[in-house]
Amino acid sequence: GFGRPRMRQGRRARWAAAGLGLLLAAPVRGWTCVGNPITIEERVCNPGHRCCYSLLNGTEDAWIRTFMARQGIPDQLVPMLGRGHPLGQAMNISDVSGLPIDAYYTRGETSPIKVSLHVEKVSAIDQKRQRFNMQYSLTWTWQDCRLLFSCPQVAFDSRHKSFGDFWSPPLKIKEREDDVTAITSSRHFITGHGWDIYTEDRVSTFACHFDFRDMPFDRQLCNLTIHMPDLFEDRMSLTWFGPVTSDTLDNAEWEIEEGPAWRRWNTSVPVRWGMSEARAVAQFTLKRRPGYLLLNFVLQYVCFYLCSYVGLWVDITAVPARAMLAVVPMLVTANKISALTASLPPISYQTRVGEFAMVNIVAMTIHTISFGCVHFANRRLKKLKEAYEAEKINAEQGVVMVAERSSFSQWEYAVTEAITRNLEMHMRWFSLVAYFIAGLAIFVR
Repeated sequence: GFGRPRMRQGRRARWAAAGLGLLLAAPVRGWTCVGNPITIEERVCNPGHRCCYSLLNGTEDAWIRTFMARQGIPDQLVPMLGRGHPLGQAMNISDVSGLPIDAYYTRGETSPIKVSLHVEKVSAIDQKRQRFNMQYSLTWTWQDCRLLFSCPQVAFDSRHKSFGDFWSPPLKIKEREDDVTAITSSRHFITGHGWDIYTEDRVSTFACHFDFRDMPFDRQLCNLTIHMPDLFEDRMSLTWFGPVTSDTLDNAEWEIEEGPAWRRWNTSVPVRWGMSEARAVAQFTLKRRPGYLLLNFVLQYVCFYLCSYVGLWVDITAVPARAMLAVVPMLVTANKISALTASLPPISYQTRVGEFAMVNIVAMTIHTISFGCVHFANRRLKKLKEAYEAEKINAEQGVVMVAERSSFSQWEYAVTEAITRNLEMHMRWFSLVAYFIAGLAIFVR
């Protein structure tokens, strides 16, 4: 079934018998170590942790001791470890690329594997495509009793001809969209105690969901969700090993949280057939430096507004000047809004900068409408006054009889006179006060 794989007693017995039979025949002691060989006394387990040496004096004693006796220079030792020499044939294996076998597995328990992350650089932060590039190293640590030997350690990288003989975790990061394969490298560092420390250096592109509502004071939370596809939790459990580390992370537009401040947690996600995968999640914060947007958008919006506001103080009869001060700032502001929109993905909500831009557009529109109303009322009032003056002169000269003014004419005269005299006068203080309050409401919250 799809439950926890267990080593059968028959296989254990065959491995033990094969080990006893080959122990004397295997020419593993003719080579010498680089460094002092490890003694049995040095091969102790950490308190509360099961390791390969906890299997000694058990049914696996023979094959464990056979693997522990292996030694040699690296060029000899790496192929020997990769082929499971000298028990590979007896154990029916031609390499050790299968899942690790440790003390937990031999007892039918979940094997632990730990991962650590070092971040070298975060770059190419693209808010429109909501992605970024990261140069990083992932280090995996697990124990495999098939990798026991007498020497202190051996190390080799992906260029070694035996590299493919060794197991490596089937890495997947949920948010990863692409890899720069030309810069990818990996290496094994294996200790005589059977610990395999496997490191991958990568440059990858990751997706990150951006929320622009507080722009230009926005903070973005980005996750890295690491897991091993189709390697269920009852076979191997994935956990973090130590905090995230990093070089100094810097960007012109963003403050990037340094590695030790990243949040980490482990979780389990159901996948299929009632099984679940262990996942290790790291989360960090991108905090925007607001200077660029404040200087190139917010401050310029204020300047365009002030140009439009000055038009309220220009004489209403200077039509060309008033028209320019009413229309040109609005057009330039609309172009700035388009430039800001082009730098963002299609979003259905407003940002703080967007809200402030709309306040400017609305204020300039009101200035333009105010100019139109006052200009029309001024011209109409002038015509009404001229008509009334002509009627008055004609009446004095007895040319015509002046009829009593209609109520509509009286109302029209009063309204046009009030608009001409009061609208711009009150608009000068009302516009500034409303603009200031709107700006505070947008940015101070």
